Amino acid sequence: MDFAGSALAIARIVAMRKKVQDSIAEKKARLAEVKAQRAELAAKIKEMQDSADFTASNADATDNSAAEAEKKRLEDEEEAKRKAAEEEEAKRKAIEEEEEAKRKAVEEEEEAKRKAAEEEEETKRKAAEEEEAKRKAAEEEEEAKRKAAEEEEEAKRKAAEEEEEAKRKAEEEEEEARIQAEEEELKRQEEELRKEEEERVKQEEEELERQLKEESAAAAEEEGGAAEEEAAGEDEGDPDDVGNWRELSDPASGKVYYWNVVDNRTSWAPPPGFPNSP
Repeated sequence: MDFAGSALAIARIVAMRKKVQDSIAEKKARLAEVKAQRAELAAKIKEMQDSADFTASNADATDNSAAEAEKKRLEDEEEAKRKAAEEEEAKRKAIEEEEEAKRKAVEEEEEAKRKAAEEEEETKRKAAEEEEAKRKAAEEEEEAKRKAAEEEEEAKRKAAEEEEEAKRKAEEEEEEARIQAEEEELKRQEEELRKEEEERVKQEEEELERQLKEESAAAAEEEGGAAEEEAAGEDEGDPDDVGNWRELSDPASGKVYYWNVVDNRTSWAPPPGFPNSP
């Protein structure tokens, strides 16, 4: 809206109003002056009438005629002044009406301009609002697209993470199952080896015991009757007596072992009291 143009138009209207008011004031002053003159003339006529009435009985016909003529002249002069004043008043009213018409025309023109400017401003404002609405709609649409893309991307990411997690768990379970199977296989193999080792050790012990018995029997035969006589002549006593033990050599391993001649026991460790015993 053109505020500078509106201010200029308002200033013109104010100046025009002041001019009209000054003209009206001048005409009112002139009218007041005419009225004062009329009042003065009426007072003179009244005075003359009073004077004429006072001297009517003593004046002659000539004096009455002169007074009547003067009165008529004064009344005509007063009527002329009155008509002049009325014409002046009519002119003043015409000027006022013309000035008022001009003022109204200017006001109407300014009002029309103001309304046109307001309508133009309103049109611009509505256009700006529509443009802003379009911009917001475009931004909201863009934001919706962005959110949809983000949600889609997030969904893909989560799906990929879940798939990766599922693969990882499957690999972990597979690895765990493989490790468990290997552990079970190792346990089975260890158990088999343990059983084989126990069986082997048992067989070796049995074989060793058999050999020990055979060697013991052979050694006993080799010692001859002296040993038997000595053993028979002696009191049986305690089987753990150190004299009942013999030190022999294992032919399979070359290790030294000990044999009890009384109860046929064998031991890798020397019995208590035997030479070289701990």
